[in-house]
Amino acid sequence: MHEFDLTPELMGELRQEADRLLNKKPERLPTMPFGKHKGEYLFSIPKGYLKWMVENCSLGTRLEQQIRRYI
Repeated sequence: MHEFDLTPELMGELRQEADRLLNKKPERLPTMPFGKHKGEYLFSIPKGYLKWMVENCSLGTRLEQQIRRYI
């Protein structure tokens, strides 16, 4: 086991980081805004369908970036 001293400065930094993490809003998971899988989370849609959409549909930049994270 490692021993180390927590200085008051370090304790203050740790408290600030803990507060930041505890108050952080959860990230919303992206959903499909239209079509056959409307309302479904992107991670639950078959990857083949997502690939097809990127290659064959005119998607907005944001949606395309979100889809590419899952394929």
